[in-house]
Amino acid sequence: MFRLVHISDIHIGESATTDANAVALVEHIIENFPADTVIVITGDLVNYGTADGYEKFRSTVLLPLRRKFTVLTCPGNHDYCTNWLGSRLSEESVERYRECTDDGPFPQVHAVEGEDTVLIGMDSADPADKVWFAGGLIEGWQVGRLKNILADHAGKLRIVYFHHHPFALRLMMWMWGSSALLEAIASCGAIAIFGHRHWSQVFRDTKGVSLMLASRKSTKPRWFSGGKLSFRVLEIEGGSVVRVYAEEFKP
Repeated sequence: MFRLVHISDIHIGESATTDANAVALVEHIIENFPADTVIVITGDLVNYGTADGYEKFRSTVLLPLRRKFTVLTCPGNHDYCTNWLGSRLSEESVERYRECTDDGPFPQVHAVEGEDTVLIGMDSADPADKVWFAGGLIEGWQVGRLKNILADHAGKLRIVYFHHHPFALRLMMWMWGSSALLEAIASCGAIAIFGHRHWSQVFRDTKGVSLMLASRKSTKPRWFSGGKLSFRVLEIEGGSVVRVYAEEFKP
């Protein structure tokens, strides 16, 4: 058995409190999870896609985690943008994301060693800037490649991860192309994990997909929890998810 830790929407550079909570989050994961744990961060690594933002994310989050764990990321709208709304594309920010994380090109595939599990990352952050405000985009060519990847790994647990919520009807945050994406995921029994909306939700048998997990903002305490941070953990064994739970701690 191994564990998959799903965190999202770190937003490094948003505030001193956010950055301090990110450090506490990293320290908690390092201290409490074994080295075979896989960490997936589903976008909005930084609040602004600046050189300073990415350097801080790399030094305080990415490198400490990667010294012990496999860490996979995908971009969110803030990662490609330079204003606080996450709505103004910067080609420099796109390149900074790629240089910082070394993840991509997308879709990217990671087979978990010794397990019948494959993680497939998608880029919903719209590097071509075709969508207004904080919306996302999954174009047909990505879905086509995803279908081939899913078929190549038939019989395994396939987890597709991306940033934008694929069916939340929220003004100016819709992910275009989500119907085709979900259809591809559902057609082969894969599951999906994502962030963006800052709500922690578990969806079972929704839109034809057996399991979808939406992450909250991992650096923001839940208001009713006494200041605790939380993130989701999947326990996986033999190509099956055997347990899903929320890990909570006080920073």
